[in-house]
Amino acid sequence: MRGRHAAWFLSLAERAESELKGHQQVAWLARLEREHDNLRVAMRWLLEEGETDTAVRLAWALWLFWRVHGYQGEGYRYTGETLEAGDALSTVVRAKALCVRGLMSYGIESIEGTERLWEQSAALFRQTKDTFGLALTMGGLSAMALAQGDLDRSTALFEETMDLYRKIENRWGVGSVLSHQGVIPLSRGEHERAARYFEEALAISR
Repeated sequence: MRGRHAAWFLSLAERAESELKGHQQVAWLARLEREHDNLRVAMRWLLEEGETDTAVRLAWALWLFWRVHGYQGEGYRYTGETLEAGDALSTVVRAKALCVRGLMSYGIESIEGTERLWEQSAALFRQTKDTFGLALTMGGLSAMALAQGDLDRSTALFEETMDLYRKIENRWGVGSVLSHQGVIPLSRGEHERAARYFEEALAISR
């Protein structure tokens, strides 16, 4: 019964994954919030039963919900437990677990700690040729360079990230990168150039 329960809520979370990046985002965030206790029970059962690959699937589907609704601490703990499986994880599963842990680590890890998580994840995603996973991770590395004030490195990383998202025609990713790219000229006092990035990001997001 617990297994069927976990499978049902994994299915719900994976249905929500793409919806959270579209025009039904608000409705799906609310639905996941209503079911959050069930999602927690499902995750806890998967981890207790050693169903690590499936637990990572659930974390991969829920990371944006966790970020938007302020549950980073939970996501950080869950992915930490999955990574304890070590070499038992496949390359792609470990890449996703590291990526989600990186996404959850703002305010928990140091900037350098978060950067290490994403560097490890990016190396694994390059092996698996998962373009979306690599783009998500490279976006994280770009943001870390920006947070450290390394604008030149951040610019180069965001350009690589943008190329990856455009390669797979992922408009959500393109909009996200544009909104971050605008911060770079803004930091340099180039307000008109920054505004162009933000306006394009806003149009895509709408």
